[in-house]
Amino acid sequence: VERTGTLVMAHPSLFIVEVGERRGRTARQSYQYVDVLTGTVELFDYETGERLFDFEFEE
Repeated sequence: VERTGTLVMAHPSLFIVEVGERRGRTARQSYQYVDVLTGTVELFDYETGERLFDFEFEE
């Protein structure tokens, strides 16, 4: 699932992104920082398309 949104809040263990939904409504999604570290959630710069926090782990 791909969504475009704006970071609206950051807390010590999670961050909240406001995303546009159908019919002009907005919704808020919360994610944990571990989601970014494990690659479950990927963040990109909206203007450049560049991936932020590009981590590579060896298995």
